[in-house]
Amino acid sequence: MNRKQAPFGNTSSYSQDPSTKLIEFPLKWPKISVIVPSFNQGQFLERTLRSIVQQQYPNLELIVIDGGSTDNSVEIIRKYENFIDYWVSEVDGSQTQGLIKGFNQATGDILCWLNSDDLYEKDTLFEVGSYFRSHPDADALYGGTTYIDENDRVMFVRKEFSFNDYMLFYSGNFIPSPSMFWRRNIYDHVGGLDTDFDLAMDADLWIRFHKAGGKIGYIPKLVSRTRFYPACKTARMRRQTKTEFHSIFRRYNHHISTLPFLCNTVYAKMLRLMRLILANPNPVHCFNLMMFILKDTMLFSKLFLGRFVRS
Repeated sequence: MNRKQAPFGNTSSYSQDPSTKLIEFPLKWPKISVIVPSFNQGQFLERTLRSIVQQQYPNLELIVIDGGSTDNSVEIIRKYENFIDYWVSEVDGSQTQGLIKGFNQATGDILCWLNSDDLYEKDTLFEVGSYFRSHPDADALYGGTTYIDENDRVMFVRKEFSFNDYMLFYSGNFIPSPSMFWRRNIYDHVGGLDTDFDLAMDADLWIRFHKAGGKIGYIPKLVSRTRFYPACKTARMRRQTKTEFHSIFRRYNHHISTLPFLCNTVYAKMLRLMRLILANPNPVHCFNLMMFILKDTMLFSKLFLGRFVRS
């Protein structure tokens, strides 16, 4: 376990009055805390850490929460120890629990997490810091992402759209977690991440931001790279992800065992697919995107029909 003395001090508290938020920043740039959860991801971890460090953002707090890896992860973490404000390697039970541990250590004004196989695009943190500095009323911000495989080859681009609660509920979580950033105030206000979810915890958090009246901004830029490959958690556990989404729908009073719900879901997913196709002029990228969305829709429909028949 290690905590480096943060070079810019603790700047985590500032007034709830939006007009005074910027005055409370001790430096030009707001402090951004990036949490990196990891478990046996030594194959990708160094690329992830390098993408953060090479941002050269002047008010960065980097926290790495390793779940007790048995590969070379700790060796890589130690290699970057001079750039890391806090790290630990111990069993934590789940990614969500690890993230909560990291956010409890964070002292930044802006919070986010970057999975240990994902990457930031160049100047992402400057884009984020600049946005929050010039939009003191914004509680959260997200951008687009590029899907890449295990060899960093581009699969397709996800240029999303401005926040829309209908699309969030019915099309699935269209906000990429590595491209989402939020103020500490809103995170604490809604109670942080929920350990009931290990895969859809991000969607649940975004929904609670919205229901709490949070203002969620959008920049039409690609700010991260999301790695998708057969062994990744998202690919291996898609069925569990959909099951957790069903729990989220129930929690927020959406009746999933109804035909209108299925119709709204298919409509929202197809609408999103068409919008994303326009952002992928490359035929190969477009085909990969279509297969990704269609497989997702088919799995969701299959799970829904099974529950509908049982009900």
